Amino acid sequence: MGAGFYARNTSFYDRASWRKMGLSGQAFSQRGPLGEIHDGSGADDHPYGLTGFAGIPALRRKDEKTMSRAILAQLMQLFGPDAAQPLALYYQDWAMESFTATDYDKKSCHNHPEFYPPGGRTSIWNNTLHFAGTETAGRFGGYLEGALVSARRAAAAVSG
Repeated sequence: MGAGFYARNTSFYDRASWRKMGLSGQAFSQRGPLGEIHDGSGADDHPYGLTGFAGIPALRRKDEKTMSRAILAQLMQLFGPDAAQPLALYYQDWAMESFTATDYDKKSCHNHPEFYPPGGRTSIWNNTLHFAGTETAGRFGGYLEGALVSARRAAAAVSG
């Protein structure tokens, strides 16, 4: 994801042409402005929509028109030519809103945050209560892999 606050795009369509192509409408991409895209269609499918979250730093997302053009080009590449022709396209960059973000929020993160339990403790009360979750992992904190590492650690502590 982009650093700081998210930018979000929602594109609405009269039909979900990506489904007719056998596509789910979900994508994770390292090319283009959107790093994560989901089929955001309504419960009974209408309106049809694709919702995406920016995968580039806030300082590179300054111009809404440029971002919108790049988003439509990326949607077309991923989901076909109809995806570049939405009925409506909504773009919201929370990093550019003065009431939700500051200049500090626009700066890029250079590393993934490191998560560790307070004081390095993964259990309390003489090892009767164990903490498990991605934020308590010694490796891969914040990722699914961190949750698995943490779960294995806690399971081993309880069973052994």
